[in-house]
Amino acid sequence: MDLKKMYAAVYKTNPTSNYTKERIIGVLRNRMHTMKRAESFGLSVEERNKRTVNSL
Repeated sequence: MDLKKMYAAVYKTNPTSNYTKERIIGVLRNRMHTMKRAESFGLSVEERNKRTVNSL
């Protein structure tokens, strides 16, 4: 139930009835990954390099 609420909050629609828990989790993970990629593209090259160095 909570996963369906999270999905609805993100996509402003309920998932179809054939969506399993695993599928909803996958969709939400992909959405988070896409958001992080978009944020990374918005950073300057210097900031991106700092994050890369700090994560190693």
